Amino acid sequence: MGCWPQLKRTFKVRLVAGQDSYDLPADFYSLLPFTPYDRANSWATHGPMTDPDWNLRLFGTDFQGTTKAFRLFGTGGRQFKVNPTPGDGDAGSVISFDYTSRSVFQPPPFTASEGSVTQNLYRAARGIIYKKTDSGSDTLGSVVPTMEFGEGQDGSCRWLALTTAAWSTTTAYAAGTYLTDSGNLYRITVGGTTGGSAPTSTTEATDLTSGTVNYRYHSAASWTAQTAFETGDYILISAQYYRCEQGGKTAVQPTWSPTVFTSNTADLTHQDIAYETALVDTDFCVFDEELVIAGLRAKLFLAQSLGAEDLVFEFEKMKKSAIGRWNAGKVLDLASGEYSPRPFANLPEGNWPTW
Repeated sequence: MGCWPQLKRTFKVRLVAGQDSYDLPADFYSLLPFTPYDRANSWATHGPMTDPDWNLRLFGTDFQGTTKAFRLFGTGGRQFKVNPTPGDGDAGSVISFDYTSRSVFQPPPFTASEGSVTQNLYRAARGIIYKKTDSGSDTLGSVVPTMEFGEGQDGSCRWLALTTAAWSTTTAYAAGTYLTDSGNLYRITVGGTTGGSAPTSTTEATDLTSGTVNYRYHSAASWTAQTAFETGDYILISAQYYRCEQGGKTAVQPTWSPTVFTSNTADLTHQDIAYETALVDTDFCVFDEELVIAGLRAKLFLAQSLGAEDLVFEFEKMKKSAIGRWNAGKVLDLASGEYSPRPFANLPEGNWPTW
């Protein structure tokens, strides 16, 4: 739970109405306990649940739990299982969790004003891996990319770049879909099939209907620096809509689409990959070089039956030293009673959910 902060990452599962299974990040190795949270409600999410508890939850007599739970199950994708199945009201909300990454290597770090960056080169920033996807050779800008799956930092604000579609009559749309018509932004709140006429209302916080679809209008302000925005606000920049995921004050205008961050004239695309192999000589290992060399030497001697006891001992000692240095050691107070790393429950008083 405490070692190797170099490998710790945060992942966000953005819920889709009617979908109960989601992909884990490609570099997922193991879940960090007690980190999953339902961010819409600021509640800890139950899980990972054991198989018996999960089946009791699904099929047990008179179970009426509404607090979200999850388990990790299966292989080949869609391993993050959520219960209850997200409804229309959950569309777009987030369950987040921390995990240990398998990306023990990293490409060179993003460096402002780096020149001659060619297509398909990798760069890393804050543990996130990007690939230059446009053709030609470019010089990088000065703003370090923070975007992950279309979501990035702007001062103390955090914006999500939205994928939108043009409104169309008699068309099926899922809850959470964003549509544009006549310069207006609408969000589908209840999925269905649109009617024969496009929306015209610009009244916020009001449910509108077209066919079997319910939707809401959202006004989008212009972005300005050093301006306070609240969570849930919308902005429009050059035909790209953004939703404020974390309120704060702006600093640098967002420059990303749902998948691409633009740095000067270079397009950097977030890479959901496990970076387990050095691809070029400039890649580096996230662990201390001396530690890695000691471990490889011990492994080689063990494989060759050459008497590796001293090498293994030295490696283990170096590993403990590295863990202690990164985590500032641990203090155990024997007078404090039983130690538990799990935080206190933060469920609202008088609203106790059923597991």
